Amino acid sequence: MRLILLLLITLSSIAMAQPHWCATDSIYEAQLKNNPELRLQVDKFEEAWQKDQVSKVLQDILPHGNGLISFAYNPPYRYNVNKNKIYTIPVVFHIIHLGNQPGQQFHRTDQQIKGLLKYVNEVYAGVYPNIHGPREGGVFAPIQFALAQRDEHNNPSTGIIHVDGSGIQGYDQYGLGSNGATEGDLKKLSHWNPNYALNIYVVNKIGSGALAYAYVGGDGTVYMLSDYAVEGSDTLPHELGHSLNLLHTFNGGSFDNCPPDN
Repeated sequence: MRLILLLLITLSSIAMAQPHWCATDSIYEAQLKNNPELRLQVDKFEEAWQKDQVSKVLQDILPHGNGLISFAYNPPYRYNVNKNKIYTIPVVFHIIHLGNQPGQQFHRTDQQIKGLLKYVNEVYAGVYPNIHGPREGGVFAPIQFALAQRDEHNNPSTGIIHVDGSGIQGYDQYGLGSNGATEGDLKKLSHWNPNYALNIYVVNKIGSGALAYAYVGGDGTVYMLSDYAVEGSDTLPHELGHSLNLLHTFNGGSFDNCPPDN
């Protein structure tokens, strides 16, 4: 859990300069409002987390001769990560195109997707240029993402699926969202059981104006714009953090310098 918190701070800081581009916060708040069971699960987790933190703080308190107390502060803290143990999460990309060829507008090629995923893994490992690694205050996350090699029926797969979405009413003009395709429409075209792989949908537009979003506490699905499904874009590393149940650093806060959905 300590590692997850550090990962949250690292990934959230990537996006701080781009306000309002991620719609996950507003979606999450709607989930909590409309799903009492999720609200209960979150409350139970928060309660357990607070108890755990209080316990760790008390362990760090050092008695002083004058009766005062202080906290043991020993950077880089006590976060021990076994770099020899890497957790690999299979992913499948659903490229929802407009009937055109790979490489044309809104239709990413397999090579572009592979470059994107390579970039994502380097960000999580803290080794991509301009990303703060462990020596610069960042964090090494023992998490890597790999294109699924077999589907849920054990058939060979590249982990990249190209699907013509032009037949969905409104998708060409509006993309995903208002007046366009619904999430259900996309899943009818192509979707894997989330127990086998994390689903990433690459679409032409998102009606809310967001660049991407994911469901915290959901099934791990990510929705993102094709324009940002490229190496060097912070969007996918950030959204994958949400798919791992990470909120924004200042989620629910009222900080003037941290706009909603940042």
